[in-house]
Amino acid sequence: MVSITREQIAVLVELQSIDVESTRIQAFLNGIKPKMDEFDKQIQSVEQTIEEKESVISGLKQEYRLRESDTKDNQEKIRRNNEKLVSVKTNKEYHAILKEIEGLHKKNSTIEDEILQKLDYLEKEEKLIVQDKSELAKLREEAAKEIAALNEKGDTEREKLKALLSSKEEIEKTMNPEVIKRFRIAREQTHGSAIAAVKNTICQGCNMNVPAQMYNELQRFDKLEFCPRCYRIIYWAE
Repeated sequence: MVSITREQIAVLVELQSIDVESTRIQAFLNGIKPKMDEFDKQIQSVEQTIEEKESVISGLKQEYRLRESDTKDNQEKIRRNNEKLVSVKTNKEYHAILKEIEGLHKKNSTIEDEILQKLDYLEKEEKLIVQDKSELAKLREEAAKEIAALNEKGDTEREKLKALLSSKEEIEKTMNPEVIKRFRIAREQTHGSAIAAVKNTICQGCNMNVPAQMYNELQRFDKLEFCPRCYRIIYWAE
């Protein structure tokens, strides 16, 4: 049997409060880097989208220049063929040149339609890139603010955690080592919640009834008691 007093129970409750707050702070600190990584991931995703669109636009512009060069070549061929017409001597040759000129005009008409489609697509994509770059600038600004706030809060929480752990260490020095040992075992078994009040025979840790005799013994505050169901240290809530 491990002896306990009302005052020591109060200290254990305080230690649990420190543990709960320390766990919360540590969870927050552990979550800072993943949040920062998520900002980086979002920014990189938008940057990649912009790069891909710019690559497509660059390719389209190259195609546009090539097709434009094709129309100029065809125009030059048309010009030369028109010059030939004045010097041809047979109808067959004359009609052959006219047919070639007609074919070149059709080619240029098709190419010009393609160029207009590409120009229309380019205009739309360039507008979208402007929007993406604006979104990226806003995202970077928001990320910088959030990261600065996280770092600032992280510094505050680290100081708070340091103070809590120091306080916990000092408190534990004042306690019976066996009581602290049992408290730590209970904390490990229950994943952090080592002590619970019992109100009207109900353990507040697991919401189950404790035996009547144990409930009566709890009111004497003379020994360490454990819930027979959840294994937490229990005490009578007056």
